[in-house]
Amino acid sequence: MKREEALKQLQTASTVNEKFEVAYNILKHSPPISQDKMLLLYAYYKQAVFGDYREIKSDNDFSNYIQTFKNNAWGQVRGLSSDKAKQEYINYTIQLIKDEYPK
Repeated sequence: MKREEALKQLQTASTVNEKFEVAYNILKHSPPISQDKMLLLYAYYKQAVFGDYREIKSDNDFSNYIQTFKNNAWGQVRGLSSDKAKQEYINYTIQLIKDEYPK
């Protein structure tokens, strides 16, 4: 998908919920995104959908190591309302499109 097409899809959505859905679908089919950017998107998404992160203790193996990074990112956006987290996800998606999508 080209930059202008992706931005137009976001602009045509009228509510935060619609824009959030569109942003999610755009990113699902996006060019590769760096892991640090993906972690921030993950955090905003989880906060928007599930609310504040609640720590769960578990054994320490490699899969938990990766999950620790995800949980840490999610915990850093603790306290954002669902609508605010959705808006941050949308704003970050727009920035990624502008910075990383082909024209």
